[in-house]
Amino acid sequence: MLDWLEARLGRFAIPHAIRGIALLYAVCFVMEALKPGFVGMLTLEPDLVRGGQFWRLFSYALIPSTLSPIWILFVVMIMWLIGAGIEEAFGPFKTNLYLLIGILGTAAGAMFFGLPDISGQYLYLSLFFAFATLYPEYEILVFFILPVRVKWLALISAVLVGLAFISGGAAAKLAIACALANYILFFGPTAARTAVALAQVRARRAQFESHKIPEDEPLHRCAACGRTEHDDDLLEFRVAKDGEEYCAEHLPRP
Repeated sequence: MLDWLEARLGRFAIPHAIRGIALLYAVCFVMEALKPGFVGMLTLEPDLVRGGQFWRLFSYALIPSTLSPIWILFVVMIMWLIGAGIEEAFGPFKTNLYLLIGILGTAAGAMFFGLPDISGQYLYLSLFFAFATLYPEYEILVFFILPVRVKWLALISAVLVGLAFISGGAAAKLAIACALANYILFFGPTAARTAVALAQVRARRAQFESHKIPEDEPLHRCAACGRTEHDDDLLEFRVAKDGEEYCAEHLPRP
């Protein structure tokens, strides 16, 4: 399906879309610092959207999560890295689609299920989850000091989201599912196929183990006397014309 859409709409894709958002994110930080209250025009507020301020369905993604210059620098650098990595793996069109589904999914969660995402945290989590899935061993210097593989950071984030999902009501569960719809749509089928493949491997391994000969089970047994190689290491065994196995002493004469 995605390949079919890309073949027909790929020429309209905007390259470096996530990195563009990272730059706008930094611009909004500067605007808020110069004119406090600026981000109030960007928040995702369902009542205002219904009143005609439709840009809020998208602009909420540009709201800085903090006013700390050091933290903003770190966030922008991470977004730049994530954008480059996802686009390298997906290409511009699928990256645009992933981003758009994330933005609209979060907006839908706020509009229909009452869970506004003021700073776009679930949107950015969906981008981070995608990067961590594509590059699990990549190391990030947290606070520019501590090297940590992204898979562990993603796992911690996933646990927190899982706790919010479990503790929340039905509306919260639906809102979180909408906000992470892009990750579910892009990576859910792959995870399902992987789970099925692993289950098949485990089943085949269990079947193989069930048919293994126990270590103490003899490989040879004389059909005449019943002795095995466990009785005498020097015994030699042969298969006779009748298909039975005998020790050298009781091997039928031709």
